[in-house]
Amino acid sequence: MEIFKKGDMVEGFRIERELGRGAASIIYLAWDPRTKHIWALKHVERGDAKDDRFLVQAEAEYKAASAQDHPGVRKITRCIKKGSIFKTNELFLVMELVDGRSLELAPPRTMAQAVHIFEQVARALGHMHQRGWVHADMKPNNI
Repeated sequence: MEIFKKGDMVEGFRIERELGRGAASIIYLAWDPRTKHIWALKHVERGDAKDDRFLVQAEAEYKAASAQDHPGVRKITRCIKKGSIFKTNELFLVMELVDGRSLELAPPRTMAQAVHIFEQVARALGHMHQRGWVHADMKPNNI
């Protein structure tokens, strides 16, 4: 997978730093010089010539998120596909930057905090389920 570094321009966005990695993706903090807005830019590449499952999953993530309007669901504003007319080799998801630390890094300190967090998560998941979507990667690092 191509790795971008600070200052690289990618699809009109300036890379500031890496935020995290998934099985087939790297998420960057990226700045849009046109709008002066900071985004999370998720880069997904095809694993090999015949395996496009990560691209399919990322595109489904885009469709699911763009169909939601809930404060507990991160917005994805664009999906930029790269490749030929016949085959996508990589894509970029332009995502709302959710500032703060994940539940994995900052677990609740009290039962009241835990209940408050899980109520918010349940509302967001309920919103998605009412619209026919299922979050397939629910884990503390994604909260």
